[in-house]
Amino acid sequence: PFKLYVNDADTTLDLFCTTIGTITNLGVSSNGPISSPKALLDQYDLDYDDTVYIDTGVYAIGTNIIIGIEDAGSTNGYVSFIGSTNGTVIDRSSIAGEAYALQLSQASYIRLSDLILRNAFFGLYAEASDYTVVTNFAVSNCYSVGIQLFDVNNALFDHFTVNKCAAGLNVSGQNNLFQHGVIHSNTQYGAYFRGLPSN
Repeated sequence: PFKLYVNDADTTLDLFCTTIGTITNLGVSSNGPISSPKALLDQYDLDYDDTVYIDTGVYAIGTNIIIGIEDAGSTNGYVSFIGSTNGTVIDRSSIAGEAYALQLSQASYIRLSDLILRNAFFGLYAEASDYTVVTNFAVSNCYSVGIQLFDVNNALFDHFTVNKCAAGLNVSGQNNLFQHGVIHSNTQYGAYFRGLPSN
């Protein structure tokens, strides 16, 4: 399994990397991180048990970060994207109709941890991406829905917050579990579920 590293142009409060990230780095070591999560995904085909460490900082992105089927995990193990407990922020910087901070497209067995998504149309948009595990996760300031799941089954969300969006959760799928979440200060509704029960 691979361990890959992303860092911005600042090492303040970093946990994983010993130097700043650059677009020319390969991201295969903590002393040579790449500067963009999207650049890393464009460069590598991830597989189960691979881990991407995204260090402390604000990552302002101009296009969606898309985790697709080629980067999915499997029943053998998850592909993990781990942020810093000191704050890993993905700022989409656009509320246009298809501006998503993080997009899962037919990418099952993905684990997301310690990430903050903001300033997007949807914060997290996942489609046909089963067995997603999301922990210590925050979404804010989205024009539409903070967390949008379409045809997603058997997902787990644990310790998450969604606030200052039009809506907190919009979920289509079966057997999804949401626990230890706080959904507040959204202008239209907190959570809407379609399909068989989610908890």
